[in-house]
Amino acid sequence: MRRVHLEAAPDHVQALAKEHDPLGAIKELVWNSLDADATRVDVLLDLSPLDAVEKITIRDNGTGITPEAADRAFDRVGGSWKKRTERTLKLGRLLHGYAGQGRLRGFALGERIRWSTVADGIDGRMRTVISASAASPNDFDISEPEQSTEDTGCVFEAWGKQSKKLDQLASDAAVARLTAEFATYLTVYSDIEIIYNGQQIDPQSSIHRDERYPLTFSSADGPEMHAVLRVVEWTMRTPRELHLCDADGMTIDITNAGIQAPDFDFTAYVLWEEMREHQGQFLLMESEDSEIFALIGAARSQLREHFRERSTERRREVIEKWKADGSYPYKDEPEDDVERLERETFDLVATTVHRHMPRPKRQQKVTLALI
Repeated sequence: MRRVHLEAAPDHVQALAKEHDPLGAIKELVWNSLDADATRVDVLLDLSPLDAVEKITIRDNGTGITPEAADRAFDRVGGSWKKRTERTLKLGRLLHGYAGQGRLRGFALGERIRWSTVADGIDGRMRTVISASAASPNDFDISEPEQSTEDTGCVFEAWGKQSKKLDQLASDAAVARLTAEFATYLTVYSDIEIIYNGQQIDPQSSIHRDERYPLTFSSADGPEMHAVLRVVEWTMRTPRELHLCDADGMTIDITNAGIQAPDFDFTAYVLWEEMREHQGQFLLMESEDSEIFALIGAARSQLREHFRERSTERRREVIEKWKADGSYPYKDEPEDDVERLERETFDLVATTVHRHMPRPKRQQKVTLALI
């Protein structure tokens, strides 16, 4: 057993851990598995009798961490090998992480964390265990490597922490946010399985509608640039997020969608080839001269237009449903402009409040008649 000391101030390590965001930690650790060429990642939540999350386990079948790479992986912040390449070493998939900070996110999930990893190193297939404690977050204990006949891969474990945010990992909302996070990646690499607490993350089965729009934008005096906006409407409830992605759909940053769209659950993805060079700049949105400011502005403008059209379509769909089931109070077409205006006013009011109407058909019919 040897101890590796992370060369960073403890408060910097704590800031990088982002303990207020345990789901973000799970996302980052799953990305680490995918960057290690895993084709299956399982996230397991151990719950107490009161449904509190007591332990998180993330298991993958990737290439693992070799004994030779273990020291380098845990003795510094940054300096990741991923900065030197754009693709994974074995399967040639696009890489997500490159900042060398993902391992510190584990402290958002537990007071104690541990990686048990099997990898093919210089001396053959070896098993190594790396562990750390929140009481001394700069120190990682690395076991002496042992010969192994197990399949390559990594098992991350975190335990010993209690918080309401941690308990939210067992909610449907967590599944929805993970689905939105990995949607584009799983579309490109359909052979990958991510299983979250027994449920497969399957974006395709939850997509209601998928549209793409070209975006043209420019900074104050800069050249005209181009990107793509992908708008995915879901059949599940999910936060309305705007994912800032590279041209291949890899999420670099996430911000809020910034628009009103009642009755729609959606995620928007901006795909721009230069996005990696602008990581974190969305936080400086007060700078109106920046390319990111212009890009996000163009994306939100297109989103508003998209949902204006979708709201009109949705109203037509609702009215046709009412007509089909006999709930619509008008039987004939309007005969003059006055009746047409009355009908249009009714349609607008009724479709605006329809989500608050009672579900039973008879009660809906009475409500529509009263309107």
